[in-house]
Amino acid sequence: MLFPAALLIVFVLGAIAVDASIAFLAKREINDASAGLANDLAIEAISNQAFYQAADGAPKVELDADFVRQQSDAGVLSERVRGQLDSHYRDVVAIAEVRNGCVVVTVSASGDYLFTGAVPGAPRTFRLSASAGATTRRERGASTC
Repeated sequence: MLFPAALLIVFVLGAIAVDASIAFLAKREINDASAGLANDLAIEAISNQAFYQAADGAPKVELDADFVRQQSDAGVLSERVRGQLDSHYRDVVAIAEVRNGCVVVTVSASGDYLFTGAVPGAPRTFRLSASAGATTRRERGASTC
């Protein structure tokens, strides 16, 4: 009588461990996608006008906030993130903005648990989000983002 109960407990704990690892992997993938997109966008958003029209002759590196806003509003960022993530994520949304000279990207996505859906009352899906910031800077040291 105790063996079937113990076996059931082991299966339930194994299912919880698998679902927790799925959510942890999803969080890491979304973190990586947001960091990569922030780095790419910080490079793409360098303002050519400010760079070539510096008053003192030295190139000035500024971020073009309008370019970042256009990329975010047009849904281009969400498509780029979908290309980086696996196909089992749903409702992938990426938004970006320029704050204090940094490009800040926030990515959110939904996914399904594998085993938890069989348990009555347990959540069947998870929703995660991650933010990352990047800047174009020339000096060494810690980033201000």
